[in-house]
Amino acid sequence: MLSQKKQRILDELSYEELFDAILCLEREQYVNAPIDVRRAIYQAWMDRDDIVGFLDYEVLNNIEYKLGIENKHWETSKDRLFVDMDGTLAEFKPCRTIETLYEKGYFSKLAPLENVVAAVQTHVEEQNFDVYILSAYLADSPYALQEKEEWLEEHLPEIDTKHWIFCPCGEDKSLYIPGGVSKRDYLLDDYTHNLLRWEKAGGKGIKLMNGINGKKGIWQGARVYAEREPETLAVDIKKTMNQDKLKLQRDGQGLRR
Repeated sequence: MLSQKKQRILDELSYEELFDAILCLEREQYVNAPIDVRRAIYQAWMDRDDIVGFLDYEVLNNIEYKLGIENKHWETSKDRLFVDMDGTLAEFKPCRTIETLYEKGYFSKLAPLENVVAAVQTHVEEQNFDVYILSAYLADSPYALQEKEEWLEEHLPEIDTKHWIFCPCGEDKSLYIPGGVSKRDYLLDDYTHNLLRWEKAGGKGIKLMNGINGKKGIWQGARVYAEREPETLAVDIKKTMNQDKLKLQRDGQGLRR
């Protein structure tokens, strides 16, 4: 517990002063402050009801590493990339009737989009960020979920099964993310509807252009192209994520001035 004098001083700090304290950019004395002071600063900052509170997510990593305060909102210090399957990792196969989707073997036999699969494998190996599978499945199909799992075991065994997330078709993918979606969560998907929902939840969308989508021009955000060589595609994905991170940092610095 803080003394009444320290607590009174803390209560009188503005949101911006608390923000600076958290970032340790201008008030380096906070770095060496006792743990109770640092925790109190953090709690006061999180409790402050302010219009720029959306910056909370941006500075969580700074809090964890620079102030030594355990942050319960994050399971990882890395950005997370969630990757769709149908039309993104696997080729979209047109079918004449919806009954075709319920046939045994439909999902397990989908051809992989080799360049995309290889690009994702590169990021799993380099561990630049945590890679997850996020795919919708036909909940009333006796084969769909099992066949999607078999497909991943064959084509992307590098991704741990703990990083597989499946949700029923038609549902909002963002609702199935452990801990919720944050500004450090990216979705690589070929379907604009999924991307718009994702961004509404607070994440960032990256549209995969697979040669048959993107004709309506609705999506105005980041995009990458499936026909590019794996190395180039992997760089494009990483560059998109890094550019967005730099933009967030610049926006945060602008608000602090």
